[in-house]
Amino acid sequence: MITDSHIMKMSLACAIVGIIGLILVVYTYEAPHLASLSGGSPGQIVTVGGTVDDVKTAGETTLMTVNGTKIVSFGNENIKKGDRIQVTGRIEIYEGEAEMIAGSIRKV
Repeated sequence: MITDSHIMKMSLACAIVGIIGLILVVYTYEAPHLASLSGGSPGQIVTVGGTVDDVKTAGETTLMTVNGTKIVSFGNENIKKGDRIQVTGRIEIYEGEAEMIAGSIRKV
């Protein structure tokens, strides 16, 4: 016969397995890599990488172009023309053109 104690133990075991599964999914997720933003859709999280072609800074906003991809970063980034970087961020449409809003930038 199934008792309340058995149900409690089974519920706890299922919860633990579910939490472990969620942790594994979160830590193994990798945003898709795109050569350009034309392969993605607005709101999609993607990763692009390459050489910085152009950088402009206005206050805390950094505008850069990486292999022809427009990237906007809202933070004081120490990025220079010629740096090789990898950027993960969200595709957005601004004035009819696709650009990436950077979430993370890393020099490679």
